Amino acid sequence: MCPGADPELKQAYQTIFPLLTCEPGDFPCSENGEHCMGLLAGTLGPEEWAKMCAASLLPNSGPFICTVFGP
Repeated sequence: MCPGADPELKQAYQTIFPLLTCEPGDFPCSENGEHCMGLLAGTLGPEEWAKMCAASLLPNSGPFICTVFGP
């Protein structure tokens, strides 16, 4: 997720994803060079999909990039 320079959006992501981690780097976020990860491991069950949906509906939210590792 790319919160940009919006601290309120970053806080909203933190509320939805309690284990949110953010790191410097411009990929995939070019706006301020910081990208955040909300779901680090596990499966995308109904609860995780609901969180992703809620986060995508926040004003100024996006883009979301998903990477899947494993079988």
